[in-house]
Amino acid sequence: MIRRTTRDEQGVECWVLISQVEHARISGVLAERWDPRVFSPFDYRGELLAAIYHHDDGWADWEQAIGVDPETGRPLNFTEMPLVESLAIWRASIASASKHGDMAGYVVSAHFCDLLRRFSSRWQNDAAKAAIAGEFFECQKQHQADRLERWNRRARVADAVIAADTALKTLQIFDSLSLWLCCSEHPKPETFELPGAPPTTIRSLAHFEASISPWPFADERIELQAVGRLIPATRYESPADLALAPSRKADLKWTILGGLGKKA
Repeated sequence: MIRRTTRDEQGVECWVLISQVEHARISGVLAERWDPRVFSPFDYRGELLAAIYHHDDGWADWEQAIGVDPETGRPLNFTEMPLVESLAIWRASIASASKHGDMAGYVVSAHFCDLLRRFSSRWQNDAAKAAIAGEFFECQKQHQADRLERWNRRARVADAVIAADTALKTLQIFDSLSLWLCCSEHPKPETFELPGAPPTTIRSLAHFEASISPWPFADERIELQAVGRLIPATRYESPADLALAPSRKADLKWTILGGLGKKA
């Protein structure tokens, strides 16, 4: 779950809760509309798109009863999850992605292993948590080896390891692009480097308007929409308390333009 700070029409601070599943859908839309040459020279675009669209499917059940931080009373942002809950969600996401093919199963597993390593400071100094993380790594190492071997046997690419690494980096970039849009109303400019493509910079131009340069789309402008839930920014005592909070639908609509507002 993404917890995005905003203000309502009266200027009162609120939170927009955006589903991880919805965020992943946005990352898939961006990837699907991007210059398809970014997926070359390996012929796995369809399966990789499925992985990008579905890499957070494991959140669906958890988001039916969103967790609350017992200390702050805030709905749990995806960066604040307890390790055990995160790993359960990630396993479910990997299982879901694997239904779309061996490459999809591999790349989503590798994505979450990379996230676990990136945030190792949260578990490496706790013996119990380190053991849980180690078990996850060991299980996913075998899963990735099996999936990569089966995919390579079917696809017969020149170098499956390079292809898999390219697929992982591609998923991570589109995941990051979607998070850039979803997490903050005023994100700082950021540069992303897709494999085999020039660095791409995205920056905020105005409220819900951004630019990307160099321009990677066939269309002159890109319109994106995500659905969230607007709730008061206050303390919640439990998931049940949060579920009863007054809320309304929040439509987030972005316009993305080339360069500084013109097609590059």
